[in-house]
Amino acid sequence: MRLLNWLQGGFLAKDKTVRYRVFFTLSETVSHLGEIEYVTAPFFFTLQISNISFCSEDTYRDLRAALIDRLNDKESTVRLQVALSLAKLSTSEDPDDLNGEESMQSILLTTMAYDLSV
Repeated sequence: MRLLNWLQGGFLAKDKTVRYRVFFTLSETVSHLGEIEYVTAPFFFTLQISNISFCSEDTYRDLRAALIDRLNDKESTVRLQVALSLAKLSTSEDPDDLNGEESMQSILLTTMAYDLSV
């Protein structure tokens, strides 16, 4: 999870190449995480057992919010990598835990309908 937290520093980079590489790395990392489970206890470290990663709910929420914000990036290559990351994360999303927020699946469907690059 330290890698994910470190990569979040590049989400707002001014250079489009940096943003692309950050989201490409994030997309590849998320694909190998397995299903993300919430840990509600005050754990500040990552424990990886049998291809299931445990992270804090705050880390997951921050990552989700940052990815959704970057779906409006001006560079199409960055938006593509963000959409791939969201698609990989959406498999671990539980509709009961959304608290009135829009699901990643519906956000991706809207993006695919209106963004030709994705």
